[in-house]
Amino acid sequence: AALVNSTYAPTSNTCILVSKERHLIAFGADGNPKRIEWSTSENYALATSGTVNSWTAAATNDAGSFEIDTTGKIKTATKVGNIILINTDVDCHEMRYIGPPYIYSRRLVAKSCGIISRQAIASVAGLAAWMSYNGNFFIYDGSVKPLPCDVAKHISDDINSVQNDLIYAVANS
Repeated sequence: AALVNSTYAPTSNTCILVSKERHLIAFGADGNPKRIEWSTSENYALATSGTVNSWTAAATNDAGSFEIDTTGKIKTATKVGNIILINTDVDCHEMRYIGPPYIYSRRLVAKSCGIISRQAIASVAGLAAWMSYNGNFFIYDGSVKPLPCDVAKHISDDINSVQNDLIYAVANS
């Protein structure tokens, strides 16, 4: 396992993951519900100063950050094929590796499809499916589409919204 020096890493993150390009990515970084930060690829331990470390963007590394354009808060991020799907409580975004100098791009892919809980998404074979805050289900296969479900109305009419964080999704082959 790679050594991680957390001296300059963002704190109070919503979630983290390692990208295919081997960047450690923090979502909801430093407590900002719209901020995404990533470390230098495969270098999580560098921490010689506040300006020379794995998390501060410089001409000599590929660390970086940005905020997504949303009225919501990042709840989760999931690898789906070659992209990272970012679900907020109101919408859905793609984060795609584009290389230097910007490293990653971001794009809003759908509105009114926010995820109900951090664990309410499953990804398999380039597809992701999740339950939304409004009781509907959605699927991502390059674009977001409603996923027909015969029991969606029953679920949304009978769900205890206080227990939303207990809703999970798993892939079932």
